[in-house]
Amino acid sequence: MYARKRTGVAIAALGLVASMGLTTPATAAESKSAISEGLTKVNLLNFNDFHGRIDATAGPRFACLVENQKTLLGDDTTLLLSAGDNIGGSLFVSFVAQDNPTLAYLNALELDAAAVGNHEFDRGFDDLTGRVDTAADFPYLGANVYERGTETPALDEYVIKTVNGVEVAIIGAVTQETASLVSPDGTTGIEFGDPVEAVNRVATKLSDGNAENGEADVIVAEIHDGAASVTGGVPAANAIYNRMVNELSAEVDVIFNGHTHQIYTVDAPITAGTRNISQAGQYGGGLTSVQLGIDPETNKVVEYVNDYVPVPDAAPSGACLTDPQYLAAKQISDDAVAAAKVLGAQPVGKIAADITTAYANAAVTDDGVYMGTARDDRMRESALGNLVAQAWLEELNVPGRPGADIGIMNPGGLRAELFHKASGVEGDGVVTLEEASAVNPFGNTLVVKDITGAQFKETLEQQWQPEGSSRGFLNLGLSDNVSYTFDPNLPKGSRITSVWVGEERLDLDAVYQVTSSSFLMAGGDNFTALQKGTNTRDTGLVDTEAFMNFMGRADAPIEPNFAKRGVGVIDMPEKVVDEVEVTIEGVDMTSLGAPANTEFEVFANGQSVGTLEIVTERVATPLPVRDGVTNGVLTVDRTGLQTNESVDLTLVAAESGTVVQLGPVVISLETGFFLNDDFTGIANIQFKYGEPGDVVLFGDWDGDGIDTPAIRRGNQFFIKNSNSAGFADKVVAYGNAGDVVLVGDWNGDGVDTLAVRRGHQYFIKNSIASGYADKVVLYGNPTDVVLVGDWNGDDVDTLAVRRGHQYYVKNTIATGYADYMFAYGNPDDIVIVGDWDGDKTDGLGVRRGNQYLLKNTTATGYADIVFSYGEATDEVFVGDWNGDGKDTLGVRR
Repeated sequence: MYARKRTGVAIAALGLVASMGLTTPATAAESKSAISEGLTKVNLLNFNDFHGRIDATAGPRFACLVENQKTLLGDDTTLLLSAGDNIGGSLFVSFVAQDNPTLAYLNALELDAAAVGNHEFDRGFDDLTGRVDTAADFPYLGANVYERGTETPALDEYVIKTVNGVEVAIIGAVTQETASLVSPDGTTGIEFGDPVEAVNRVATKLSDGNAENGEADVIVAEIHDGAASVTGGVPAANAIYNRMVNELSAEVDVIFNGHTHQIYTVDAPITAGTRNISQAGQYGGGLTSVQLGIDPETNKVVEYVNDYVPVPDAAPSGACLTDPQYLAAKQISDDAVAAAKVLGAQPVGKIAADITTAYANAAVTDDGVYMGTARDDRMRESALGNLVAQAWLEELNVPGRPGADIGIMNPGGLRAELFHKASGVEGDGVVTLEEASAVNPFGNTLVVKDITGAQFKETLEQQWQPEGSSRGFLNLGLSDNVSYTFDPNLPKGSRITSVWVGEERLDLDAVYQVTSSSFLMAGGDNFTALQKGTNTRDTGLVDTEAFMNFMGRADAPIEPNFAKRGVGVIDMPEKVVDEVEVTIEGVDMTSLGAPANTEFEVFANGQSVGTLEIVTERVATPLPVRDGVTNGVLTVDRTGLQTNESVDLTLVAAESGTVVQLGPVVISLETGFFLNDDFTGIANIQFKYGEPGDVVLFGDWDGDGIDTPAIRRGNQFFIKNSNSAGFADKVVAYGNAGDVVLVGDWNGDGVDTLAVRRGHQYFIKNSIASGYADKVVLYGNPTDVVLVGDWNGDDVDTLAVRRGHQYYVKNTIATGYADYMFAYGNPDDIVIVGDWDGDKTDGLGVRRGNQYLLKNTTATGYADIVFSYGEATDEVFVGDWNGDGKDTLGVRR
C-alpha cells in the first residue's frame, strides 16, 4: 500500500469546522475537499473506551458529534467504528441496567462494527455472546479470541462493509492481557492470543486473491490495546505499540487503538509511505477521523487525511436537533436517566451516623464533636475518603478478584456525602442506590498495580501538590491497615517520616498490591508516583458498583471511622535519654460528628506507661491544616534496657482510636559503665563513675573476687571497690603521668595492683599504695604489645608479649626468655585477656567490630566461644563482675 498524506489548508478547515460540532449540511458539503478530486472516498470515524457514558450531558453531546461528522463527511461514505470497551466500567445510568441502554444508544447511532474490549468480558463470555450480541445491531469482532486449547475462533474475526463501491474489512482484536483483567470464571472456555499475529493472519486471508475465503480492498485493524502514555502528542513506545507499528502486515491500511485511554494520531512508516495509527481517548470525549482516498482503478488507498475531533463543550444545537439518529440516541439516553432515577431509590446498605468529607469550617460543639457547613475540604483527611479506600481494598479481596494490600481514594473523587437522615421515604440510616452512586459518580474502574514501598511513600509525599496548584495539599483516603506520620516543616520530598502497613513498618524495597481508581493510578491529581507501578490490572470493576457492593455486604449499619491515618509528628528525635518531648498535630478529623480527642494512652513495647493530653487547637501552616494538638513529655523507664535498644512507642487516642506510631525510638542511656555477667543479653550492672575523658582500669583492688574500676588522672589513681556511682574509696600516686599502666595480681595474694612499663622495663608494685616499685624486670622489646594474665593457673599474673599474631608467654615475673609461644587470630585483631570458663587460667580473645572470638587455652587453634556484643565503637573491659570466677565483658559509653 502506498498512501500519501495531504496536509495544508483543507485539513485545517476540516478540523475547525468539526470542532465546532454545529455544522449544517450546506457547510459540510463545502468542506469535503480534504481528499484529492478523482479519488474514491471512504471515511472512518472511530471511538474507543466509551464505557457507557450516556448520562444527560455526555450522551447527547457525543451523539451530536457523531451525526455532525457523518453529515460533514457524507453519511453514505462513512463508517462509524469502535475499538472496544463500549460497555463495562460504566456510569450508574448504564451499569444499573447492565449496559443495555448503551447498546441501544450505539444502535441508534448506527455503529457499524466494534472490536471487543476486555470490559466486554466483564460479565463473562456467555453474557457477551448471548445477551450482548443479541442486543447489539453491530458485530463484535475478536480475531485473537480462541476456543481454549485450539486455534478455532470463538468470535467473528472480521466483517466486510461495502462503502462507495469499495470492500472495507474491519478486523477486531483485544489485548492479550484480558484473561488477567476479568474474572477467570467467565472465560474458562476461551483464551486470548497475540493480537498482532491474529490480525496479520486474517489480513493475509483477505488479500490472498481467493474470493472463497473473503477479499477486501481496504483493511482496517481495530485493536483494543495501545500506547500507555503520550507526551507532547507522541505516544510512548511500549512493546505492543511498537509491534503494531512495525509488525502489522502492510496489507492493513488503518490501525485504530483502544484500552489505554490516550489521544494520539500518528503517521507510521511502512514499506512505501505511511499509514495512520490513532486512539480517541475515552468516555466519548471525541472521535478520530480518517479520510481515505482510493485509486478507482486499483481500489487501493493512495491518500489519507487524519484528525482528532473533540466533543464540543456547548450543548447540542442546530442540525442535531432535527437529526433522526441523534434524536433516537438522545431519547434512549433520556429514558435511561429517568429509569436510573427510579432504580436509584432502592436501598443498598445502612449507616449508623453521617459519614462525610472533611468540613473546612468545622468547629467543636458543646457535645465535643466537629460540625460545620463547608463540605469537601480536600486538604484534610475524611471519614468518607478512608471508607471508600477501605471499600476498594475489601472488594478487590473478594474471592475471584486480583487481591490487594492497600486501598487509596483521591479526595476530589468524593462528590456527595452519606447522611444518616433520610433524603426521601427510605428511612433514616438507609443508603439508596442513587446516594451510594453519587459518592463516586465518575465510573472509573478499579485498577491494581505492583507498587514498591518507596513508590508508595513517594505517593504520600505527593499529597503536597506542585507549586501553583489550586490546592496546595490533597489528603488521600487510605484503607484502615495504613498509617503514617509526617513533619510538614521538613523539605519537600522528605516530609513522610514513617509508614506502617498492618503491624509492620513499610518496606521500601518490598512490592505491595495497591488499588485505586483508574484516574488516580494513571497519575491523576499529580500523583505521578503511581504511574511507576508495574503489572497493571484493570479489574473491570466500576468504582460506583464496587462501593455499592461493599455497602451491601455489611452485616450491620456501617459506623463512621474517625481514626486518622496520617498525623503530624514534629521534630521527633531519633535518640532519647530519659524523656521524649512530643509534639503531635492533626489528631482530629473534621468530618461531621468526628470527636474532639482529649487524651492519648501511651504504650512502650506494648505496655501502657501513661497518658498525654490532647487540646482542641488548629495549626494552619504549613499545610496541611491540623486539628487536635499534643505537646507533652514522655518519661522513659530505662530499667532493663540495653544501651541503644529500640523501643516502640505507640499512642492511642481515646475518643477516635487514632493510633500514632512513634517507634522505634532508640533509648540512649547516660554516659557510664554497662557490665554483663554473661556473654549475651543486656547489661545487668549500670553505673556512672568519673568523667568521659578519664583513663579507666579494672581490677580486684580489695581481694573480694569482684573487679571494679579505677580512674587514672596523670599519675594519680582513684580506686573504687564497688561497681557503683560515688566517690573513690582510695587515691594513690604511682609512676609518671606518661607511663603505660598494667594491672595484675603479681604475688598471688588475690589483690590486683599496678605496674608501669617504660620501654621493655616493668616496675611492679605489690600493694595499693604510693611509693617505689617492689620489683623491676626486663622482658621483650620496647615496641611489643604487652598482655597480663595468669597463664598457668598458679594465681600469679605474669606477662606475655604479642608480635603480630604470635604470643610469647612468661610464667614468672622475671627477666628471661618466654616459656612458650603460640599463634592466634590475625595480626590486626584487638586482643583481650580473661578467664572465660572459670578454670583459673586466663585465655585470649580477639575482637572484630562487635564480634568476640574467645579461646580458653593459650594454644594455637580455633575459638571456643564466638558471640556478638555491644557496638563496634564501644570501649570494652574484661572482669569478673559478680565473683563467680569467670570473666565477662563490660563497656563504657
